Amino acid sequence: MFCKNCGEQINEDARFCKGCGFSLVAGDNADQGGGDRKSIMPVAMPPPLPPIVVPPPPSSFAPPPLPSIVTSQHAPPIEAPPPITPSLTEASQATQSLEEFSTDTPPSTVETPQVISEKKSNVLKYVLTGVAAVCAVVVGLYFFIGKGGDKTVSKMVELRARVNTDGSLLNLRTGASTDSEVLYQLPNGTEVIVLERTGRWTKIEFNTIVGYVSDDFLLHLGEESGSTDPIHYLIRDNGVGVFILGQRMPTQVDGFQITKERIENDYGDEGYYELYKVYENRQEMLVIFSELFSEGTSDIIERIYIKSAKFKTAQNIGINSTIEEFVAAYPDFGITDGIRLFIYTRSLDGVIFSLGDALKEGVHKDFGSRVELSELKNGSKIEQIDYGN
Repeated sequence: MFCKNCGEQINEDARFCKGCGFSLVAGDNADQGGGDRKSIMPVAMPPPLPPIVVPPPPSSFAPPPLPSIVTSQHAPPIEAPPPITPSLTEASQATQSLEEFSTDTPPSTVETPQVISEKKSNVLKYVLTGVAAVCAVVVGLYFFIGKGGDKTVSKMVELRARVNTDGSLLNLRTGASTDSEVLYQLPNGTEVIVLERTGRWTKIEFNTIVGYVSDDFLLHLGEESGSTDPIHYLIRDNGVGVFILGQRMPTQVDGFQITKERIENDYGDEGYYELYKVYENRQEMLVIFSELFSEGTSDIIERIYIKSAKFKTAQNIGINSTIEEFVAAYPDFGITDGIRLFIYTRSLDGVIFSLGDALKEGVHKDFGSRVELSELKNGSKIEQIDYGN
């Protein structure tokens, strides 16, 4: 049987022609001589790949030798390239190029910091030190007067007087004596500031001149209505001036300054007192205690201690008065030696006039015993006056 396509002889059971690779269907593609046969279009097959031949590896392999480096002792030295110095034009162009890429615009002017000289620095230091010192003083006064111990200070009031003569001039002297030098002569009706009253002489101030004048020729302005000496300085059986036992403590009195602080009771019942101090022209005049309290506060006067000789009884007895003066003024006197030696009168019940160390040498008395006038030193003076004990 032969292939109809290429005429190659093929086996009867072959499905492909070995010569041309056409697919054969028995009886259709083979030429068996005779009969009509249907032709079948051949299917092209890829040609077979040639076999890959791998050459055998060489028996030995060695890399070719590297060429040797020959150095010469007379090789020329390597010179550094010359520096590149741009011209002015190139530098300007480069600067302009950089400014085009810069986002920050440099300030047109730069402020130069001011330098304080050493002299000015020292002056500033002294000024600041002075200011700090003044502040410290102000704060100290604030806490001492305004805060310390719950103190309150009333307004200071000046005492004034008017020259009261028959029209003649009043001598203002350097001392409390007619032998003292005359500083100035005050016309009748002149108003002056009263600083201190000591018996028949009064210390005054007039136009910054300070001196003494006779009190007999002064009309104290508070006395025109009878409100100065009787109220301020009179010792009575129930109090002194406007400070009365069992009544409320005044918060402000003309001519006086008052401070207050709370103290704890150290004896007996637990509690507190309000301690008041009364001043006149910076001189301590009175010490006053409130009644004892445990809660809140109290301003009821319980005890009064007189510290100034300006306070007098109606018989002109006060601190520094002698026992002879007291006995002459109060014939109903009595003298007792207790915690302290004191003299008293029934007309001023509750007022104690302390005598201090007035017993004669060698005289010893039992506690609370009566003392005879003959047992006291002559000329002994009253040292303190108080109420309420």
